[in-house]
Amino acid sequence: MAEEITQYDERSYNRKFFFVGLFAMFIIIAGIFLFREIEGWNYIDSFYFTVVTLTTIGYGDIVPITNIGKIATSIYALLGVAIFLFCVGVIAEHYFFKRISSFGKTMTKSFMKKEKKIPIVRKPKLVESIEKIYFKRRKDKKDSDDKQRKEKDDRVKKEVEDKQKKETEDKIKKEKEKLNEK
Repeated sequence: MAEEITQYDERSYNRKFFFVGLFAMFIIIAGIFLFREIEGWNYIDSFYFTVVTLTTIGYGDIVPITNIGKIATSIYALLGVAIFLFCVGVIAEHYFFKRISSFGKTMTKSFMKKEKKIPIVRKPKLVESIEKIYFKRRKDKKDSDDKQRKEKDDRVKKEVEDKQKKETEDKIKKEKEKLNEK
């Protein structure tokens, strides 16, 4: 079962990795066209400035000169650096997950070679503890989502019951009024 979850997560990571890479490229391309239009730079200078800004290197050899360029650079840096660092974090998470998985497989194979008799195959404790933390977080998030969904369902159910009760009371009240009028 753990292998099925791991395989599913690997596919999920691959999909996430693809979209994050695509998004990072979009941010860079948007920066190229933004600075080409505002500052009038060529594509190479715009690309260079965009990458230097997003990676927070900031050499200072190319700087915006116009006031609108300075404002656009400030906004682009605030938003772009945050988004770009998120992309780098996802890539690092993908790399780390793959390394831990391969480390566990390597350690298991190494352990089996050392033993002459048939060993009980176990993952290294580091891998087990990391997987426990990871799967516990996923389970906690799922439990939290389930709890929120149940609370919403209960709230809607109570509202419907209250509405039906009020409608019934209104009908009874109208019928009593009709009887009192006769």
